[in-house]
Amino acid sequence: MGRMRIVTVTLAWLLIVAAQEARAQSDQTIYADALGAGWQDWSWCARDFNSTDYIHSGTKSAKVTYTGAWQGFYLRHASQDSSGYSDLVFWIHGGATSGRNITVAAQLNDVAQAGVGLNQFILGGSVAAGTWRKVTIPLSALNAANKPNFNGFWLQDASGAAQAPFYVDDITLVAAPPPSQIQITVDANVVKRTIDPRLFGVAAAVWDGHFNTAATISLLTASGTRVSRFPGGSLSDDYHWRTNTTGNNTWQWATSFDAFANVMHGVGADAFITVNYGSGTTQEAADWVLYSNVTKGYGFHYWEVGNENYGSWENDLHARPHDPYTYALAFRDYKNAMKAVDSSIKVGAVVITGERASARAGERLSALAVSAHVGKRCGGSSTTVERLSGHCGDGSRTRMHREQLGLQQSGQADHEPDQRTLLCR
Repeated sequence: MGRMRIVTVTLAWLLIVAAQEARAQSDQTIYADALGAGWQDWSWCARDFNSTDYIHSGTKSAKVTYTGAWQGFYLRHASQDSSGYSDLVFWIHGGATSGRNITVAAQLNDVAQAGVGLNQFILGGSVAAGTWRKVTIPLSALNAANKPNFNGFWLQDASGAAQAPFYVDDITLVAAPPPSQIQITVDANVVKRTIDPRLFGVAAAVWDGHFNTAATISLLTASGTRVSRFPGGSLSDDYHWRTNTTGNNTWQWATSFDAFANVMHGVGADAFITVNYGSGTTQEAADWVLYSNVTKGYGFHYWEVGNENYGSWENDLHARPHDPYTYALAFRDYKNAMKAVDSSIKVGAVVITGERASARAGERLSALAVSAHVGKRCGGSSTTVERLSGHCGDGSRTRMHREQLGLQQSGQADHEPDQRTLLCR
């Protein structure tokens, strides 16, 4: 429940930010030398959008002439939400004649709202000959504020007769300012949705000499860690679990598999184990599953064949290193051998964006896992304690790494993680 409360508050905070951003959006241009995006001319009067008689800014203005009674200058847009805007603002010039009798009306889904007299919103009180004057009409005055279906406005003759030409320019919907204060009520006890616990994880590493400690178990428990990965990154493709060594080294790494398992059981978390594809064998991988889940009863569910095997930086002793077809065939053998020991496990195949060669192995892939680094990556000397407490070994700060496991795949993912792993049945 504690984790659920954190997520609920986080989502509420995101909604607040989204609301502020919506209200702090930029102004929308309706006309400035040309009609703005999405705006159309639906006028029923004489008009010229390319007039150079009088210009407020740019190179053109819109010349409007009512040649008869009740004609209108009408600019229309597809229905849009007006809640992010506060005012309709434009500039008007009387040409050679002062004074006009014009009504302004907004449209909601092409239904005209009650009109208002233009003069009351003109700086100076009326249209003036030989000069530009600013018009500011609050959308609320047009009954168009906070409406989901605002789609235009018109300036209509209200004199019942023809009127001399006038000019308008720089027509804009002005963005509403963000609210100075927001109040929100959050009921943290109401669970809206259950979050997969496997979304909360932190990577482990064999070089971490402080991993198998009470302090690490305490921090992992407090952080809500539900899964961890072992033995860690590129080292996995040269790691031999029985001896806790890599390559031809005679010395052992600081954290063995049993030490890792001890921490996971202390925390009550599952694990994502990467078996050695680069220099290992299917038998070594199957023996690891046997030792882990049968002999020791650790019950770890998630296993992966290799790490970033498409990359030249990975150790790969196969005849055709870093080759997708070679990897796909080997993966089939790894998976079959490992699941023959424990059929309940899921075995992950490493792929990269656009890679389809693994399909040649005839495997049916069922789920997508993302191995992505969140925030600053710590150097190799950092410990799990340092990462969980927010500090790298070099004194800088970091956020935890997270392993996202078992998300159902329905096509290619939208993002570019550091590595992708498909979990097979």
